[in-house]
Amino acid sequence: MPRKRPEFFAENELHCLRQAVDMFGGAKLVSAELWPMKDPIKGGKWLDCCLHQGRPEKLGVREMVAILKLCADSGIHEPKRWFDARMGYEPSCPIDQPSDPMDHVEDLGRLLKRYEVLLREAEQITKVMELGIPTKPPLKVA
Repeated sequence: MPRKRPEFFAENELHCLRQAVDMFGGAKLVSAELWPMKDPIKGGKWLDCCLHQGRPEKLGVREMVAILKLCADSGIHEPKRWFDARMGYEPSCPIDQPSDPMDHVEDLGRLLKRYEVLLREAEQITKVMELGIPTKPPLKVA
């Protein structure tokens, strides 16, 4: 049975980001995502330092947003909603992110085939109408 996530609670912005990092899997995992060229152990230690008040190490806005994005992509929305509430916004729902266009090649092929069929049918209907052959009246749509 999957473990239930604990109730999300944060005292301030850094605490919220620290909670987000923990929910994602820890500082080493997050640092490996943020800085793939950096040693994850050193990056994790540096990230831990950034997330504690009074330390000289600080995260940039891009890194803060990247942490929230990592969480959101993993289905962890509580940290972003915490920021929404602190800024006076209603909690927003995540939107579907655009996927890789190559994922839709099959869909595009199917749509093109369907378009070709509809185009042929439209041409046939046009020919019938030009010849003056009576057709059934169009269906009324309610």
